[in-house]
Amino acid sequence: MKRVSLFLSILLLAAAMTAFSGCGNAGRSSGDEGKLRVVTTIFPLYDWARELIGGREDEIELVCLLENGADYHSFQPSAAHIARIAEADVFIFTGGGSESWAEEAVKNRRNPSQKAVRLFTVLEDRLLLEEHVEGMEEEHEEGNDVEYDEHLFLSLVNAKRAVSAIAGALREADPAHKADFEANEAAYLEKLSALDQAYRETVQNARRDTILFGDRFPFRYLCEDYALRYYAAFQGCSADAEASFQTVAFLSEKVKELSLPSVLTLEKSDHKLAETIISASDETSVAHSIEAFQAYKQAGVLPLVGQWNTHTYQGDNRHRKRLSHLVHEAKLPFWMSETGSGGRGIEGNLKMAQRLFDDIRYLRPEAWFDWQYMEEWGDQWCLINGSFQRQFYRKVKNYYVR
Repeated sequence: MKRVSLFLSILLLAAAMTAFSGCGNAGRSSGDEGKLRVVTTIFPLYDWARELIGGREDEIELVCLLENGADYHSFQPSAAHIARIAEADVFIFTGGGSESWAEEAVKNRRNPSQKAVRLFTVLEDRLLLEEHVEGMEEEHEEGNDVEYDEHLFLSLVNAKRAVSAIAGALREADPAHKADFEANEAAYLEKLSALDQAYRETVQNARRDTILFGDRFPFRYLCEDYALRYYAAFQGCSADAEASFQTVAFLSEKVKELSLPSVLTLEKSDHKLAETIISASDETSVAHSIEAFQAYKQAGVLPLVGQWNTHTYQGDNRHRKRLSHLVHEAKLPFWMSETGSGGRGIEGNLKMAQRLFDDIRYLRPEAWFDWQYMEEWGDQWCLINGSFQRQFYRKVKNYYVR
C-alpha cells in the first residue's frame, strides 16, 4: 500500500528515541584516563553524542547515567553519578524539573573548563507548557509554578538543533578534532532531515490526523511539529496510573467518534487501560461495529481487546450474523450492551421484543442488556416508572410486553 501508517511511524519514533539502553555505567576503568570525558543523562542525548563521536570510542569516554529501564522522571543520582558529572569535559542534560539535580551538579563541577549543554537553554524558544487536553485526567499540583513539557528530545526538529549545540561543545572541548565533529554533524543532520521529511509526507498522506493514547503522553512536541491532534489519559510527566471512569468514557467515545483503528501505549505499558478503552467503545450500528472490528484486526490490536460490545439501534440480520461470526471466530466475549426501538406504547415495545429475538438469534451474545430499566418521568424505554424522591414505583405496560 502507498499509504503509510501514521500510527506505526509514531511507535517507531518512540522506540528509536526512548529505548533507554546502553546506559548506566557510572564507574570508570583505568583505561579511561586521558580520554575526553562526555556524560549525558538520558539515552537520546547519549545517542546523539555517539553519532557525533563517530567511531572514536577509544579516544572518548561516553557515558549515559540512566540505567536501562530507569524512570527519567523519578531518577535520583548516586554519589558516583555526581562525581562523573563534576569531572566531565562535556555534560549534556535536558534541564527540566526532573533533572533539577543535574542543575546542582553543574554548579558544583570540579572541571572549570567543562562545556555544559542544557536542552532547555538551547531550545528555549521551542519550550511548550504542559498541556491539559479535553478528557485528560486532571493534575493536582501544589503551587503555581510554570510547568514546561520536558520531552524536548522527542522531536526531530528539536533533535537537529540539539545535535548542532552538542557538536559545538565537542569542538570547543577537543579543537584538534574539529573537522571530524563537523563532518559527523553534517552527516547526521542529513539523516535527521530525511527522517523529518519522511514523517511530514506520512502525515500528509495519512487518513487521520488524530492519535489517542491510553497512557501518559510525552509526544506533544512531535504533534506540534506535524500538526497532529491528540487525546490521552495522562500528561507526559504524570505519576497517575489509574484513569477515572470519566476519562475512560471520554476516550472510548473518541475512538468511536473518530473511527480510530488503534489505541496507542508507551513501550512498557501493561496495556490494561488501552484494553478498557477499546472494550468500552460500543458502536450504535451493527455495520459500524463490523467496520471497527475489521479495522482493529488490520491494525494488529485485536489481541488487546478483552471484550466486544455492540449496540443494535441500526442493522439488519445479515449484519448481525456477520458480526457474530467475526467475534466468535476471535473467541472474544460478546455483549449486546444497548438498543432501542424508537417507538412508544405497545407498538414500540413489540418492536423492542422483535429486536431482542433478532439479537439473540443472529448475534448470539453472551449477554443482552435491557439498558434503561427505570425512568422517573416518562415510560418510552422503561419497565418501571416512578419517583426517586417519593420512593414510589410501578410497573408499566412495557414490563408485560418485554
